[in-house]
Amino acid sequence: MKTNSFNLKKTLSIKAGYLLFSNSVRSIANIVVYMLLSRSLSQYEYGNYRLIWLLITILSLIFVFGLPGSITYFVSGRSHKEQQKYFGQTMSLLAVSSLVQIVLLYVFRNMIASYFNNPDIAYYILISLPVFMLYPYTHIYSPALVAKGHVISSAAINIVYSILFVAGVAGVAYTTQSVFSTLVAFDVVLLVYTLVAFSMLFYRFKNTRLGYDWSSIKEQGAYALPLGAALSLELISKFVDKIIVGSFVSTSEYSIYANGSFELPFVGMISGAVMAILFPEFVKYFKDNKISKIINIWKESIGRTGMIVMPIMIYFIAYSNEIIVLMYTDRYAASASIFMLYLFILPLRLTIVSQVLAALNQNKAILKFTVYGLIVNVILTWFLVKSYGMVGAPIGTILAIYFVNGMMLHRVSVVLKSQWHAMLPWVKLSLYAFLSIIPLWLVKTFNPWDETSLIGLFVSIVAFGSVYLLIIFLVSNIIKFAPKRLGVK
Repeated sequence: MKTNSFNLKKTLSIKAGYLLFSNSVRSIANIVVYMLLSRSLSQYEYGNYRLIWLLITILSLIFVFGLPGSITYFVSGRSHKEQQKYFGQTMSLLAVSSLVQIVLLYVFRNMIASYFNNPDIAYYILISLPVFMLYPYTHIYSPALVAKGHVISSAAINIVYSILFVAGVAGVAYTTQSVFSTLVAFDVVLLVYTLVAFSMLFYRFKNTRLGYDWSSIKEQGAYALPLGAALSLELISKFVDKIIVGSFVSTSEYSIYANGSFELPFVGMISGAVMAILFPEFVKYFKDNKISKIINIWKESIGRTGMIVMPIMIYFIAYSNEIIVLMYTDRYAASASIFMLYLFILPLRLTIVSQVLAALNQNKAILKFTVYGLIVNVILTWFLVKSYGMVGAPIGTILAIYFVNGMMLHRVSVVLKSQWHAMLPWVKLSLYAFLSIIPLWLVKTFNPWDETSLIGLFVSIVAFGSVYLLIIFLVSNIIKFAPKRLGVK
């Protein structure tokens, strides 16, 4: 029994590793495209691209209505016939929702352009209608393949997209230096990717027919719509700063904000991978009323993640200007202050409090807190941007995110009947942040390389990481062995 359990956990870890790797490749591909487009297009044209990409990201996730989560739920563990039915139905529902989306975009394109104070956006929306039509499907491919048990295929399809995206979109932008050509290339890339993905999916779901079954639509809708509503609110809250900034500043200024307003993707992937493993364990322990185990394991996981994330935050804050200039050139040096502010979100990415609440069967609380957070975010961000310019946007977003996570943490403490501050490893996190300052000072003082160059920054990162790990090793051994030498039990 123990051997079977070990093999299962090993298999799950390997599968999670495939997905983590492919998602990392996709995130890196997005950053690479931004870097190349920043060098290839003018600030105004690059700003147009980022505004169109903002609309694609938001609308595609809203118009999938929680279907990616539902396809995982309704396909996993079902008979092949039922899998065919729900897959075909999901694809049919997506076809309708995507059609509705592009009709609404066509009708309201001038209103959207007016909101962003840029009449060219209406024209670029028309050019990008194929992307708006096809992009919602990209959220289905991976969950459908994973639910069917084809994790490697899911990872492969993500990597195929990343290669096509970089080669097609960035390649055309670099050669033509035109946002029009870049958006047309995006249409073509997504069409090719859709053909590849559809071929793979319909091969895995053989003999699938598109269509509807009203009784199963009701069942799937009951699951997907509340989930989709929560995800949509969370998504809007995540992008509300960009939506508001886009209406207050020029398109060229928006390009500066867009390049700075991002979180380090690999940090969220670390906590996401950790919570993917812990979530089923927390569900089990909560049902068995093993509250202390949940608290201890969660606290330990935050501490271990913090050992990696806290020094990353300290380093990137210190080198925010060099990193932004190296990524996007000195034309976007003003993005550094936005990026530095965004780094203060990282302590909240040590874990995913909403997933802990979900494991404790508190889904209604998650939705409620998400609504509160969205309201606070909109009010704060709008006021701060109007008063202080675009630098106020990340401040409003950060305050709103801390507010929401604080409420969620308090609810976790109430459900687990524990004090909220007792569930977090404050001492460890503070120690990791403090110990990060030592290698940072050494690197800043003695690094002979120009840190605005790729080689200089690379040497700086390697030196910082090496000294930090050495300090952690020494401190951990002192903590471990010193009490024994002093005769303390």
